[in-house]
Parts: sequence; C-alpha cells; structure tokens
Amino acid sequence: MSRYTTQIVDSLTTEWFRDQPLLNVILENCFDQVFIKDLSSTLIYANRNLALHYGLKEVDQILGKSDFDFYTAEHAEAMRQEELDLMQTGEPLLAKLYTETWPKGGETFNLCSKLPLRNSDGKIVGLIGFGRDITKDKRREKLIWQHTNNDALTGLPNRNYFVGCLNSSIHEANTGHRYTLLALDIDRFKSFNDSYGHGCGDAILIHVAECIHNNVSDHDIVARAGSDEFLLLIDNQKNKTNIVDLAIKIRSNIQAPFFYQNQQYDISCCIGAAEFPSDALDATDLLKFTEQALYRAKQLGDNQFVFYSPEMTTASIRRQTLIADLKQAVADEQIEVMYQPIISCDTEQLYSVEALARWHHPYYGQISPDEFIQIAEEIGIIAQLDERVFHKMIEAAQQWQTVIDPLPVFSVNVSARSLNTGEDSSSDIINLLSNLNHGKLLKLRLELTEGSLFLPSEKLNDLMGYCSQNQIELALDDFGTGYSALSYLLDFKIDYLKIDKVFIDGLPENSRNLSVCKAIIQMSKSLGIKVIAEGVEQEEQLLALKELGCDYIQGYYFSKPLSSQEMLDRYSA
Repeated sequence: MSRYTTQIVDSLTTEWFRDQPLLNVILENCFDQVFIKDLSSTLIYANRNLALHYGLKEVDQILGKSDFDFYTAEHAEAMRQEELDLMQTGEPLLAKLYTETWPKGGETFNLCSKLPLRNSDGKIVGLIGFGRDITKDKRREKLIWQHTNNDALTGLPNRNYFVGCLNSSIHEANTGHRYTLLALDIDRFKSFNDSYGHGCGDAILIHVAECIHNNVSDHDIVARAGSDEFLLLIDNQKNKTNIVDLAIKIRSNIQAPFFYQNQQYDISCCIGAAEFPSDALDATDLLKFTEQALYRAKQLGDNQFVFYSPEMTTASIRRQTLIADLKQAVADEQIEVMYQPIISCDTEQLYSVEALARWHHPYYGQISPDEFIQIAEEIGIIAQLDERVFHKMIEAAQQWQTVIDPLPVFSVNVSARSLNTGEDSSSDIINLLSNLNHGKLLKLRLELTEGSLFLPSEKLNDLMGYCSQNQIELALDDFGTGYSALSYLLDFKIDYLKIDKVFIDGLPENSRNLSVCKAIIQMSKSLGIKVIAEGVEQEEQLLALKELGCDYIQGYYFSKPLSSQEMLDRYSA
C-alpha cells in the first residue's frame, strides 16, 4: 500500500476500531459485506463477508486491490467511474442493485449502498460501502416468475403472460399499427391422450409448439394458452393474404409426419384469427373474437382456418344462451322424447322405435339435436340428458305394454362422450343402465357412432360385456360416413348397421349410391349383421332396398317421429 493509503488505514483503525472494539466485532460478524475505499477506489478495509464474496478466505488477500482484480474490466470500470463521481459530489448511492459479471463467467446480484467517507474536518477521504449478495433471492424470484408466466412443458409463455403482453401491445399501438391474433387448437387432442397416453400427448404439444415458433418472427409472441390451445400475436402491417400464408405454413408443418416411440401420428389443427383494429379496438374483444373464429373453424371439421366476422358474435350469443337454458331445460325435464318407427321390410310392420330427444326453445324455437347434444357433451350434462331419455322410454314402455303388441325394441343413440366420461373403466352409460333396473320391461338397442369404436379398448370391452350379459343389442349408426374401420366389425359384436340417409338419397337412379347400399347389405349379411336404412322418404327407395335385401326401414315414408301418445293412437291393437 502507498504511504497515503497507510496513513488513512492507520487513522481509520485508530479512530474506528481500536477505540471501539465492539464496532469491530459487529462489522466482522455482520451478514452484510462492509468495505472502505480510498479516493482512487482501492480497498483499504473489508470484513470477512466481502472476502468470501470474492471467493477468498482471508481479508488481507483483498486489501490494496480494486474491482479490476475481481470483476470483468467493463464491470470494474463502470464501478470505478460511479465511485469517483460519488466522492466528488458527495451524493450517496442507496440500495442499488448491481449485476456483477466475473472473468470466469457467470453473474451475481448484489444490493449495495455507498456513502462518502469524511474525516474530522468534513473532507471526503474515501467511501464506505455495505453490500448484500441476493443472487439466491433473484434466482428464486426468476423461478417464481417463470412458473407464473411460462408453460413448463413447452417453455412458451402461458396465457397469463400473453394476455398481459396483448394488453400492453394494443395500449401502446400507434395509429395505423396492426396486430393479428390467432388461436390454434389441435384436432382430436383428447383422443390422443385417452388412446395413447399423456406421454404421447405431451410429445404432440411440444411438436406443435416448435412448429408454431419456427414460423413466426422475433417480434411475434407465441403462448400455450390451455390444454391444447396456442395463441399467436402477429405484429405486422400485412394484409390478410400474408396471415393466410402463415396459417398454411404452420398447419403444413404440424401435419408433417410425426413419430413418437417409433409410431407415426397424423396431427392437424384448426386456427381462428381476428385483427386489431379492424375487428376489435381492445384486447378483451380481440381475444373473444379470435376464440369465436376458432370455435367456428372447429365446427367446420379438422384442419380449418377461419377469420372472424361479426355474424360469429351473434352465433356466440345464441350459443351462450342455449348453454344456460339447456342446463335449466334438462334440470326441469323440458326435453321431450319422440319415437320414430322402424319398419320390417318383409312385413312392413312396426319392429322397433328410435328414441329422439327434442328441445323447443322459447325464443329460438326447435333446436336441432345435433346442436344441443353437442352442447350437452361440452358442458358435461350429457349423462343427465341420457338419463332423461331413458326414463321417458321406460314411461312409454309402461304405457304401451298392454296396448301395442308386440312391444317394439327401443333404440337410443349413445355418443362417444357418454361412453367416455367415467374416471374408471365403467362408463356413465353403463352405470345409468344398471341403476335404471329396466329388467324385462323393454328390449334395448344402443346406437353407437363409428367414432365410439375408437375409444380406449377397456371402455368398449366393458360396454360389450355389459350388453351381452343383459341382452342389449348394438347398432352402428351412420355407417360409411365416419371412420369406416371395417376391422372393428370383426373385433366387436355388432347386431345392426344403419345406412346413412346420404346413401339412400337418389335411389334407385343414382347408381353409385345403389352400389354402396348393395355392398353394405351384402357385407352385413355375410357377417350375420342386420341392416337398417335411414331417411327413406319415397316408395322407389323402399322397393330398391327391398330388392337389395335390406332388413328394416326408417324414414318419413312410413312416419315422422311421434310422441308417446301418437304412437299409442297409431299402433294400438
């Protein structure tokens, strides 16, 4: 040390520590780093905690040194200039956070206060500092921030962070600045999880996140907003054509062959989009309209892309109204059940009836079953709706049993969602049938969609086993319009196939439809499966189906759906 420094150290030692041993003990053992520097920013006093902060065991190893001996040159120079300014102006630095960079790499965070050090004459002779290493706190804070704002699986921002960015971006947008918000949803994602496990589902989510991220710029924001939904905020001055091109690229990348554990999976997605400011002037509406566009895209089927239009808001209001009113309608037993006769081709006599749920809304009028049943599935009241239909069938059977002879088979639709709502391997529909205790009162036939056959095998096995034990027949509805997995006809005992109306229309003139009907009937007979033709409206259709060997007919040619009393009036003995 220089003679000047030695004089200061001696003076300080005499004045502060030798005469105040308690103060010396406190400074040496306090949690904070304590140090004194001379006018050249050289360390002339330090306590043990500062030495430990520098990775040294002894205080003597740092005395007479400066920040240039410990930090990177850039960081040390910034500190030196700051301290020289402090000692010239006399203005203290209080509770300043320093990000310290080290020559060997890495960084630490130090919260430090520095004050000018004056002698007995009031002259500044150096500075005294108090620091605290808060690196662990900052890392913990960063981890909490990541958990709060990031999705752990994909590493993308989560919905909470995204909405904050969306609000800020729109609030700060200049006149004429445009943003496009896109919402992306993976098609049939739940079936991937249910059929192949969550490991496969997680791999798909990571794949989709990468496909999206690889197609946007650094100015854009991508987030995982929910289970299988992603949000993209595109910062642009582009037109809709550019956005369409972007959506096509993302969908194309997602549809590229994807493998998980050596098995290929076909993945697609739907995308909805809305623009600021042309569609919405604030973040709330922009997000809402984008979700409406996504919902419309999903209604159209897999792999769809839709821009928002004002008509969607009207449709959304209708939908929200129907959601609220359907819950009440099911609770108050406002859902009616109608029965459409199914006629034997040979005798043209009543063989069975299909129970059909009907809902007449006080404002919107008659609501299509396709619409309200889908809503019931989505909001989780399909089990209550099923129960309502089954109870009404039992009531009808009790009224008909002494009047309509023989009592027809009661056929009822069961959706894939109804079969897949239970937490264990027993589905709600099986529990419902067990609790109804219908006994020998009515003979039942369950109509399954082709999509039901893609449920996890244990679900189907439970259903097939229950139906076999309780003499319940099974029909495959709308055959040929869905997945048409013919192998499932060999794996499961199906008693009936129902030919969809789309193949009946145009008979017998439409030769292609006629060929399809003929092939279905011949195949069914070879497998011992009976055939029901739906949507028969003309005598020519009936005659053509008879000639092809169809077993049963359902359609307006014989009867529209009837109420329980209308059935009694028409078919009573």
